[in-house]
Amino acid sequence: MPHGRANEQMLAQIMQRPGAFPEGVLSRAMKHRLMQNTADVGLLDGVRWDTDEAMMNEFPAEGIKKLMVYVYADDDHRYARLIARNRSGEGKTTREQFAELNKQPNEIYIPEIGSRADLKLINNYEAVADFDNDIIAAYNKSIKSLL
Repeated sequence: MPHGRANEQMLAQIMQRPGAFPEGVLSRAMKHRLMQNTADVGLLDGVRWDTDEAMMNEFPAEGIKKLMVYVYADDDHRYARLIARNRSGEGKTTREQFAELNKQPNEIYIPEIGSRADLKLINNYEAVADFDNDIIAAYNKSIKSLL
């Protein structure tokens, strides 16, 4: 039985199958939740499908500003983090299994969508604290002006 990331991928793929649910049902659900949000800032994580990107491009609606940020890490760093996190037993994932997970439909479009993001950040740091300077610089350069 798949666990963790594999389960999440399987569920998303089942929902995206022709005839399973209307195309973009997850994207529309995300949009609905974003539109209900009354906070000053709303965050959407996990843009993986063309329907997600299309939904994002419908913004800005009146009074809503949008900035798509693509945070990327190379496979070596992503694999090491997966093993260290060991969420739902993922610490036993082999490098080969990890490579197969990256070939799943809900993973393969991420770099293409990310290439069109407003801001791209590479997070190949060993510690989260090391990424702080890049986040602060991005905030001062791009995000602060939206608030």
